[in-house]
Amino acid sequence: NLHRDVSAGNILIAPDRSGLLIDWDMSKRVDVTQQRQHSRTGTWQFISTGLLLHPHARSHQISDDIESFYWVLIYIVMKCRHSAIEGQSQDMQRVFDGYRDVDEDGVIRGGDGKLSFLHKLMLHPDTFGFVPEPCRQIIEELRTLLKTFYDDINPNQLCPNLKRRGMSGRRSRTLTRSFVLLNGS
Repeated sequence: NLHRDVSAGNILIAPDRSGLLIDWDMSKRVDVTQQRQHSRTGTWQFISTGLLLHPHARSHQISDDIESFYWVLIYIVMKCRHSAIEGQSQDMQRVFDGYRDVDEDGVIRGGDGKLSFLHKLMLHPDTFGFVPEPCRQIIEELRTLLKTFYDDINPNQLCPNLKRRGMSGRRSRTLTRSFVLLNGS
């Protein structure tokens, strides 16, 4: 099943440090032989960059759920910081809450802040300096991996006036393999 709403509020950590993904009411069974409806579901802050940039381009894939786990990790790490870096709050708002425009069908597009984050065009270089290894290494390796799937999109060409508020099956397989390798499974 695709969860389709991986978010900070849907991940529980037990006292034994095991995790549990909850709230499966938006999930869909994956049937690769059947074409699925193109729709965007989930919590805006954690939806994949691709689904925010191009909401009608393709249906939700497992790679979107995996990318959502990355955004949850970044969000939690940033929320638990003990020190602030100037401008960081606005940058994080742009990454997690920014949107660009509304099309003629009323669909909101976003993902520009996430794309800029992946391309290291925002945030101070020391933003993750406080994060101990191996977490910092995992953050950087996943950022580098995710960035490669959006290399054909120039973040500087997207609308610079952000407001607050199609990848292939190959991307899904590569992200899934990389996720398993990083977790040592």
